[in-house]
Amino acid sequence: MLLSDVEIRKLIEEKGYIEDYTDLEVQLQQCGFDLTLDYVEKPMYKIDLHATIIDFDNSQRQLTPMQKVPVEFLDTDETYYNLPPGDYVFHTKEKVRVPSNIGAILRVRSSLHRVGIQFTSSCIDPGYYGHLTGTIHIPAPGLRILHGARFCQILSWYLTSDVDRLYRGTYHEDLENASEEIHNGKKTP
Repeated sequence: MLLSDVEIRKLIEEKGYIEDYTDLEVQLQQCGFDLTLDYVEKPMYKIDLHATIIDFDNSQRQLTPMQKVPVEFLDTDETYYNLPPGDYVFHTKEKVRVPSNIGAILRVRSSLHRVGIQFTSSCIDPGYYGHLTGTIHIPAPGLRILHGARFCQILSWYLTSDVDRLYRGTYHEDLENASEEIHNGKKTP
């Protein structure tokens, strides 16, 4: 069952489901929560050099090197990314703390989708704690996006039960403490 704004607000206020948001009233949507842009990376593809390797147990994992895209300045104090057509990895400012009975996924906001921008992300597993990322493909003529702009929405749902094993993968930000606290329904200060 997809969570409504009422359930999402309750998870945020009682369990710290989403942290470091800018404005709860603006970002909380009817059936999701808008996430904002922290920074952008560009894959540094090089022909015949260290292709990405994905294996079964991560023992041979090798990812394509990434380079942060520099921000530019407008006439005001605001900063933006001026992105020519291509593929990028967007990182959220917000962190999520996914409880043991919740699953989630990211979707691009409709204003980006309507101009042909494609966005993909993976499933966000119970027990995950940290910032989120998604890969975005920008067609011609490119995109100018302000740092801190709302670019995607997290959609969450209740699982049929708590999971037996919480996420403890490579991208977890606090491997020693977060999963146990998520499982016990506690917030960290």
